[in-house]
Amino acid sequence: MEQPHLQFNSRYLLILESDRGVRYATTLYNLESIPAYLPSSISSQNAYTNHDGRPDEVRLLIAVPTNLTYPSTMNLFLFFDMHLDYHDVIDTEVVLHHRFPLSSPHSLLISSALSIHQIAPLTPSQVFPTVLVNETDPTRMRTFPRDLMQIIANRPIGLQFDRPIITPLSSAIIPDQFTMKLTLTVPASRIAYQTRFFELIKWTWIQYLAVAIIIYWACEAIAAYLFENRIINSVIYRID
Repeated sequence: MEQPHLQFNSRYLLILESDRGVRYATTLYNLESIPAYLPSSISSQNAYTNHDGRPDEVRLLIAVPTNLTYPSTMNLFLFFDMHLDYHDVIDTEVVLHHRFPLSSPHSLLISSALSIHQIAPLTPSQVFPTVLVNETDPTRMRTFPRDLMQIIANRPIGLQFDRPIITPLSSAIIPDQFTMKLTLTVPASRIAYQTRFFELIKWTWIQYLAVAIIIYWACEAIAAYLFENRIINSVIYRID
C-alpha cells in the first residue's frame, strides 16, 4: 500500500446543466466573452491530521453565481498534482471526474475518500504531460468537455470517489449562487508498477543479501549464547 501525495493545483471545470441550457465555470479556458461562462471562486486547504508531512484531507470550497438559473445536474472535473515516492519517484497530474444530480440547486456538500483508478502499470521515472493546456479558442466550448473526458480515459492513472456522501449544505441559501464544499480524504492505495529487468535483478540481489546477513548474525548470536552458558560442554559431557 502506498500513500499518494495530492495537491490541488487550482485547475477545475464545472458544467452546470439546467432547463435553460449549460453553463461553464472553469480555469482551463479563457471563456469570459462567452454568454455561457460563469465567473467562479475556489479556495483549497490541506489538512495534515497525522502530522506525517502528507495531506490526509483536501478541502475545497467552490462558489458559482448562477444568475437565477437553477442547475439540476453538475459535471465536476478537479485537477490534482500527485507525487509518488515509494517504489519510484513519479510526479503526474491526475483528474477527479464525477457527474452529480443536484437535489438542491443552491448548495452541495460532498464528503468522500479518493481511490486510485489505474488502467496500466506505471513505469519507473515515468513523465506525464499536463492533461490539458489553456485554450483561447471559444469555438471549442461545445466540444472540450468531450475531448477532456477522452484524454482522461486514455491516461494510465486517475482518481475517483469511493462511496461519496452527498447532502445539501446546511448554511444559509444564497438565491443566485451555487456553493459546493468538498472534504476529500487521501487513503493509501495499491499502485501497480512495471519493473524493468535490471531493477528486478537489483532488488532480488538486495533481498538475498539481506536474508544472508540476517541468518549469519542469528547463527553467530546462537553460537555465542551456547558457549557462554556452557550448554555445548554439558551436552558433550553427558554423551561421554
